[in-house]
Amino acid sequence: MLSRIQKVREWFREVTRKEHDMRPYADAIVKQALKNLKEKPDDGKPLVLLIGEAHSAPAHKIIQMLVLKQLKEKGINIAFGIEGEHNMLPQRFSEITNRTISEEEADYIKFRDPDGILTLKTDIGFRHYSEADLSRKILNRFALTHKISTRFNDAAKNQEGDLNDQDSLNRQIIQDILPHKTENVIIPTNKAEGIHVRNHIMVQNALKHAKDTQAQIYIQHCGAFHLMGCQIKGYEDIPYQQSLSPLFQKEGCSVFNVPLANWSFYQKIIPSDAPPLTHEVMQHLEPPQDKFRYESDNNEERIRERSWLKKALSASALDPTLCDFENDPDNYGYDIAKNFKELTHALNIKPRKNEKAPSTPPTHKL
Repeated sequence: MLSRIQKVREWFREVTRKEHDMRPYADAIVKQALKNLKEKPDDGKPLVLLIGEAHSAPAHKIIQMLVLKQLKEKGINIAFGIEGEHNMLPQRFSEITNRTISEEEADYIKFRDPDGILTLKTDIGFRHYSEADLSRKILNRFALTHKISTRFNDAAKNQEGDLNDQDSLNRQIIQDILPHKTENVIIPTNKAEGIHVRNHIMVQNALKHAKDTQAQIYIQHCGAFHLMGCQIKGYEDIPYQQSLSPLFQKEGCSVFNVPLANWSFYQKIIPSDAPPLTHEVMQHLEPPQDKFRYESDNNEERIRERSWLKKALSASALDPTLCDFENDPDNYGYDIAKNFKELTHALNIKPRKNEKAPSTPPTHKL
């Protein structure tokens, strides 16, 4: 017979486990995605699964890992797009090697990394996110270890965080949708016009990735406001027609929208011209994102994030050692010399005369 104290402990452990188990959310998403895939026209286009997260919510990264895992285990050909600038690899390579990279060289560098292996590793080792940094890194690491073709699809940014007008795709989309904008104009990426451009670019990059991989389901990671737009006081108004969902639909894709943000809140911010969300996948299954948010970039928050992630990974039947980067031999950030050598070799770029790896990794902070 269990003592009363033991029963209380068992009860507490079970409550904690359920609180950290993200599988019910992923199960609901995958079930509906497979239903939508079966019902969509056989038109050669992928089902686009748009997952709108709160960037500061670790729970949302866990759910996406589980969705990727379940779909792959069910034999579905998938590809994964991340809301990250598509010039990230050449930009970091430029910083690591202290080179000026031409547009042609940047295109070649991206061409040499079709499934995102170097992009993901470089993002892990040389980038720091101010919101839920460890959660983003384990999402990258999960895609790597599970061999999921992954590309960063967002618009190219410059060092100041604005749209990079030296990028050919950026210039093309800006000319197409913002013809009144002159050259060398500054377009912030967090303002309505910048978000409009970014959404178009994410769609174009995602469709190319889906075509290259023949993906049946294309999963696009993004912030919740990219999904269907937003109307919220104190933030940029993003019309529905400029959001990802209708832009993918205009390209002939079937789209499954999954907002992971608080459901009641999300319903309030959707623009008035947006169609109602017809499914109830997340309506009664709201992740504990309000309770576990990591928005302050300090050591105490990082410790809390790691602790929560380990519990959630274990409760969700995922590998809790995904959090342990210090002992990962493939993590580029802990061996700059190896990283420099492997990057130049993998990209088939010969080091220039007298070129040496820097002594410390330049970490790009967001």
